[in-house]
Amino acid sequence: MADIPVWGAVALEGVKLVAQLGGALAVARLAVTWALKRYQTEKVWERRLSAYTDTLAGLAAMRKVIDREIDHYEGESKGEWDKAKYTKASATVEEVIAIARLILPDDVADRLYQYELEFADAVNSFAGEPTDVLYPQSKAIEGLIEFLVARGRKDLGGFDLVIGAH
Repeated sequence: MADIPVWGAVALEGVKLVAQLGGALAVARLAVTWALKRYQTEKVWERRLSAYTDTLAGLAAMRKVIDREIDHYEGESKGEWDKAKYTKASATVEEVIAIARLILPDDVADRLYQYELEFADAVNSFAGEPTDVLYPQSKAIEGLIEFLVARGRKDLGGFDLVIGAH
């Protein structure tokens, strides 16, 4: 270092500091970018989980109301038809499906739309007996629940647990 003029040593130290600062900025930018992508990925996963669970919960509630009505009309249950519960459950299912169709993959959204058509077709096939509507509606709900459970496990991952394996 004795051969390097003072201004040269100062310049060399300045270059070292600039290189360190540039490296620190690059690492910081990479860390922030990685953290932001991870956060966004987790939020999308959480929203999809919420869409699946809300839709399944709404469908389960609707299935319960319909099954109760089927039991009522087949004479296995006493009491009056509760149109308010049916209407509320139906409205809830419509709301959660509308949101799920925005968030979930296209093929799932298409299946949800297909369910809405099946459910509406059941109402249009009314031939005098309430069970003419309720059985097809129950079948449509059951088919959609099976599809959503299988597809949700695939989309969300981590749910394929091996029972009894240690």
